[in-house]
Amino acid sequence: FQNVSIPISGENFTQVQFSQCEVSPNGNVHVTFMGKSIDDTNDLALWHCSSSNGGDSFDEPQKVTSFRMPRFATGFLTSDTN
Repeated sequence: FQNVSIPISGENFTQVQFSQCEVSPNGNVHVTFMGKSIDDTNDLALWHCSSSNGGDSFDEPQKVTSFRMPRFATGFLTSDTN
């Protein structure tokens, strides 16, 4: 193993979180992550990219689906005990 970071999402994302990595039986490496592309205005998305060379490089991420996270009103999780 080499201790080297391999870029997956590149500079096209303003937010990337919750990545998951799996290796298929044929040795391909698959990565999914939640991200916000610079091209999307409000939506987050689930993205997927893969590598057929053991993780030395990855295909461009492909959007699986878009979604919106709920936003809570200010003070929603606080209570006034006065």
